[in-house]
Amino acid sequence: MILDSSLFTIPYMNGGWIMRRRHIVFAAVVLVVFSVWVLALSEYAGDSDPTYPPGSTSSYSLEDIYNRLVTGAEDGPRPFTEPTDGLGTATMHTLNDILGEAPAVDEANGATAADVLSGKTFWGLTSGEWGTQTGTAAAGSDVLGAEGSIAFPIPDGVYSGKTATAQDGDLLEGNIRSGIDIFGVSGTLIEASGAARVPKTGVTKCLNDEGLVIPCEGTGQDGEYQLGVLPEWSPSTGVRGAYTVYGFTGARFTDHGDDTVTDNWTRLMWTKGAPHAIHRVIDALNFCNDFSFAGYDDWRLPNVNELHSLIDLTQSGPALPAGHPFSVFTGLPFCTSTLDPGEHGFYYVSLSDGDVGVFDLIQQNDNCSVWPVRGGQ
Repeated sequence: MILDSSLFTIPYMNGGWIMRRRHIVFAAVVLVVFSVWVLALSEYAGDSDPTYPPGSTSSYSLEDIYNRLVTGAEDGPRPFTEPTDGLGTATMHTLNDILGEAPAVDEANGATAADVLSGKTFWGLTSGEWGTQTGTAAAGSDVLGAEGSIAFPIPDGVYSGKTATAQDGDLLEGNIRSGIDIFGVSGTLIEASGAARVPKTGVTKCLNDEGLVIPCEGTGQDGEYQLGVLPEWSPSTGVRGAYTVYGFTGARFTDHGDDTVTDNWTRLMWTKGAPHAIHRVIDALNFCNDFSFAGYDDWRLPNVNELHSLIDLTQSGPALPAGHPFSVFTGLPFCTSTLDPGEHGFYYVSLSDGDVGVFDLIQQNDNCSVWPVRGGQ
């Protein structure tokens, strides 16, 4: 643009008015050029105060990140929207809260891929395996050992439990006594009375020395132990037939040489000689509970079926099997720990003739001999 200064020439002292006009014209030209530049730039900048969201832009919020760390919740991302209100009173979790929930390096207890089942994903906490990892530990498989094996190798792996089993063809319900569990197998075998074991009496109650029914714990009575096998055999007074030893062969008794004898049929251990001291039944119970002999301290007063299992009615004075190794005093009946059905006293067994009777505690005439026993089922 060329301006002819002669068109604007106005006489002025020292030419001052002419120079000022030139400055004004220059400023006007600059203003016009700047205005054109701003208008052109606005075509690209868009609306400086729009009323609509900025396109499809979306993002997670800090609260979304916190919830993901705490609960694993999926909530977002969401598009940006124009706020309609100013800052309110609502709160959210801070960056400190978020970092407090974030995993941290754990070199001591952090699991590694080798610790996790193959194919299972987890978050590694060790510095060497930080972040999402996949387990590499092999799954353990069932292991079957040969029958009768006690030890056999089990390969390394992750096991769910109860998968390593040593097979035993004899581990069957019918080979285990009823009421007994062995490695999860519950027995169903019920032995007949006289078949290598002494039957239960069925007595479940106990008496004190005044003839009153009391809790059985700690009494040492038949009602506490309830030893023996099924089916039950309830004793009664009067002479009873001797136990029949079904299918038993070999020596009936084993003398251990320490004044103890084991009955190989009933598998009960008796003292070789019965103490000759005379006791009331309650005193006999206490005596046996405190009795320590031949290295054993679990002696007790026998129940009526256990004591009567020694009776052989073909013999007398004492009515014990021929060839027995015992040395017993037969002048008095032997007291037992079995309460009678009427709950008046305890059964006794006479070794002179095999008779079974009851000591009545109320009459206080229950003097008897004591023969300690141990073992039983």
